[in-house]
Amino acid sequence: MLQLIHGTVSQSKQYYPQWWSSLPSKADCTNSAIEDILFGGNMKRIPLTRGKFALVDDEDSELVNLFKWRAAKGRNTYYAVAWVCFKDDRSIFIQMHRLILNSKPHEHTDHADMNGLNNQKYNIRKCNRSQNQHNRKSCIGSSQYKGVSWCKDRGKWIVHIGINGKHLNIGRFISEIEAAKAYDAKAKELHGEFARLNFQCHPIAKDYNELIRLEKGLKETDGD
Repeated sequence: MLQLIHGTVSQSKQYYPQWWSSLPSKADCTNSAIEDILFGGNMKRIPLTRGKFALVDDEDSELVNLFKWRAAKGRNTYYAVAWVCFKDDRSIFIQMHRLILNSKPHEHTDHADMNGLNNQKYNIRKCNRSQNQHNRKSCIGSSQYKGVSWCKDRGKWIVHIGINGKHLNIGRFISEIEAAKAYDAKAKELHGEFARLNFQCHPIAKDYNELIRLEKGLKETDGD
């Protein structure tokens, strides 16, 4: 049985074509049934507005089905939200992932894969504000990679990272890709599981200094 932790039906068709060819015809196998197979039958799809669905663990489906959910567009993703109305005309706004985590108003939460509709417990977690900010996509700038920017005066790529509200300068690199890898190594060292990496499948050195020793062609010139 396939166990996809991160992925969608379309992605599974790409990576597991032989398994897909063994399935029944489309008329006998719906997307919902297929997703149950792909995820080991341990999750439920919760219908939202805008043609969206949220994913939750089986054990949480009874709880979330007490409410009527809609899809709300955030900055980079959608979230499942609902309004709860009371007889005295009061109402409160709730988010599905916060309900599942039983988060208090002052607590921050985070989606590991940045998909706000994937509310399975492996993917949602409580965190502090700093950790939440680390797990974000890069803003559009001079580089396609997070933590990397072009220094016109030096003619090199500058690597920097945020920690405790301050910016830490890692160094300057000739290669944009090597600069991005250096950011990943430092981000993993400082932020652990909350680090948003440029290369999710790239082997990360134990620390930044090890990366400097191992990467061939890496040119760091902090002194010039």
